[in-house]
Amino acid sequence: SHPNHVLPTETVPRFSSSDLSAIAWAATELRDPLCKQIVRAVMEGLLARGSSSVQSLKGGDLANLAWALAKYADDLDHANEDVLDLMQLIVDASLDLLNEAQDSDDPSSTVGLLSVFQPPELGRLVWSLASALSTHTSIPAGKRNQSSIRKLLQYAIIDCAKSLPLFATEDLLRIAWAFLELNDGSIAMIGPQEIRSLGIVLSTAEDCLDRWERGLNRGPRKGSSNERHVGRDASRFSSFFGRPVTVNMPVLDERFGDTTADVERGDGNEEDSMKLSGERGTLPLLRHLSIDPSTLCKAACAFSRLAAHNSHITTNHCLTRVAVRLLSSKNGRLLKECTIHDIVRICEAVALSYESSHERDVSIGLFSRKIVQSLNSHLNLMSDDNMKALFGFDSATPAQLATLLWSLGQLGVKHRVQIDEIDSAYRRLHLIAPKRLLTMDQIASLDIDQLVLLLTGVTTMDSIHVDTTLVLNTLQVVTEKLFQIRHPEKLCEVLEAVSAIKEWLRKSPQSAQPSGPHVESNNKATAKNTTKTKSDNSYSEDEESSSSENSGSSADTNGQTHAVEDTERTDRDDFESLGVLCDGLLDALGTKFVSMIPRLRLQQIRRILRVYCLFPWKADELIDRIEAETGKRAQILLAQGNFADLRRLFTDVSNLSKKMKETVSASDDADESTTFEVLKRGVKSLFWPSEDVATDDASEDNGMGDDQMELSEEMLGLVSKSSQVSMKASSFVNDLEVIDPGCIRDNIWHAQQAAAMDIGQCLEFIAIYRRVEFETGTRRSRYDVERRRDIAKRVLSRLFP
Repeated sequence: SHPNHVLPTETVPRFSSSDLSAIAWAATELRDPLCKQIVRAVMEGLLARGSSSVQSLKGGDLANLAWALAKYADDLDHANEDVLDLMQLIVDASLDLLNEAQDSDDPSSTVGLLSVFQPPELGRLVWSLASALSTHTSIPAGKRNQSSIRKLLQYAIIDCAKSLPLFATEDLLRIAWAFLELNDGSIAMIGPQEIRSLGIVLSTAEDCLDRWERGLNRGPRKGSSNERHVGRDASRFSSFFGRPVTVNMPVLDERFGDTTADVERGDGNEEDSMKLSGERGTLPLLRHLSIDPSTLCKAACAFSRLAAHNSHITTNHCLTRVAVRLLSSKNGRLLKECTIHDIVRICEAVALSYESSHERDVSIGLFSRKIVQSLNSHLNLMSDDNMKALFGFDSATPAQLATLLWSLGQLGVKHRVQIDEIDSAYRRLHLIAPKRLLTMDQIASLDIDQLVLLLTGVTTMDSIHVDTTLVLNTLQVVTEKLFQIRHPEKLCEVLEAVSAIKEWLRKSPQSAQPSGPHVESNNKATAKNTTKTKSDNSYSEDEESSSSENSGSSADTNGQTHAVEDTERTDRDDFESLGVLCDGLLDALGTKFVSMIPRLRLQQIRRILRVYCLFPWKADELIDRIEAETGKRAQILLAQGNFADLRRLFTDVSNLSKKMKETVSASDDADESTTFEVLKRGVKSLFWPSEDVATDDASEDNGMGDDQMELSEEMLGLVSKSSQVSMKASSFVNDLEVIDPGCIRDNIWHAQQAAAMDIGQCLEFIAIYRRVEFETGTRRSRYDVERRRDIAKRVLSRLFP
């Protein structure tokens, strides 16, 4: 048995830093029961020695230590400052080793990080960094966005693309995932060289998966070529959900991808099963897959984010497709091996990469049902006192739960409470989950982006039917943090979610109660006008009140308990609070939109108008500003020429710039002073008559002072610089057309067409808003009385010519 105190303080100094790194790595790999205590003692010992203890480590030791720290941090419910500090020391030590290797005078030494790390070590190092600093963890943004960490990941992705044959596919995907994870799928800080490297890694991984699907990668053969030897080494380092494939696991010798059994259970139909299984066939053995399914889920999520956040980058989502096939088949056998981190990432990847097609709809539908079935089977075992009994939910962060709810909502999953149908609810994509999936403290701990995801998720999943408190708490935190939202896209998502909640409140029976600020009041109407509005919208307030009174008296007659009445009263209070919060958010969002109208895209303006005009909600100042801005943009669009005019303009700019350069710049065989004098005389002619310009040098000096001479020289410099800038811009455009023929033409043409379409919709939405009578809650028809009669006559004339 292990001692109670692992590596006590007096024992740690006996080990060198390299020994401590090896101890932490070994305890992690062997899954020692006291692994957390061992890693904690090693971490405290290294930090006590200072940064010099880490600076003395070599590449392999740094990778092993980072691996142990990442595994240790993965088991924690919250971020650990000691882990972050030690990770930063590892990054600094790695860059110092890289600088020493680059300063070496040995010409035969390997350039880059591979001079410090072996390929598997580099993969483990960057994977560990991304795991400890993942966007799904509650790490401060300042810790994640350190320039040294970005620099190390930049070197790693470039070096692995340059030395592709040295890396196993698993290591390549680990590096690519780490790079994208810590950049959060954005390319704002990424250069073309890094994007090119990502493309190389992605194509390599897709080729590996394609060969495995077709059965062309069945393991090493004796006497094979060098490429086969690389494949043998790759399979040796591959793993299965973090465990070595050399371990005798029966699941590695099973074949996945056949959906026949799922059809027999009623999860699909025979035609869809033949389409999914027959065209590609049953997948080969998992033992021959050189990519860990866990890494596959991570990489699929990272590349799906990249394509979703950057519309000009397209991928075929091969990683997501293969992961979905693996996790969906065999009754979701591999889902039992997944952690909550893997499930959240693959659900997010599927939600981000969804493209409608029959085969894809069938596969994603089957995957969604398997996910819901797994969640329901575990959530059904949970009680209010043990909310984290779900497989891995004990390690799920609030950010991960928010992402999961958003992803499930995008996949069409609905939140329900029919416990009696738990066994078949997954077939209808019903998530049977208890209340309080997230507490108020957990919701408050989310950053603003994750909070918007949660609000959108609970709205699309109809969680308000089941857990009004969850929606209410989310709206309260959104209201408090609304000032933190800077991006218009996030504001539009909040606006659409709030309008969906408001619409549900309008249709809900509870909203017909005569009291409470949640009652539809058209934002500014009095109580009398509110009653009239509800009557005009087919609400019968008297009938609802009478029904409530009758049911109440019946309940008293039947002897119902006061607990039921208290519950109903609490629900009414929650609905009233929801209405008040929604009203306040709609007004606050309108104020924020007014201040940022000039930088709103037309698509965002259209989304705003759709809510405020069709809902409707009174926001005269916002609509007036939008109308003025939209009219101005419409005039500019109509004044623009087509792309042919723009292309001729670029050609003319390029030709004129070249001619200007030849005139201004003195060639090797030309007299520079002569060229300058000619230009100077031309500039002088702008200020003085031509007869003064034709005089000798003395008279010129008398006609032009020092200020004018300085001005003329400045103008000549500006002409030269403008010529150079114009030439660079034209050259840049021409180079893009050579790299990707038609890209400029297609993008500009598509932008013009999309802008015209959005402007047309915006103008009509504004016209709809102008016809709304907010005092009565009605909207005037766009036809007058005579026109409606004429239309009715014409309809009848078609029947009776």
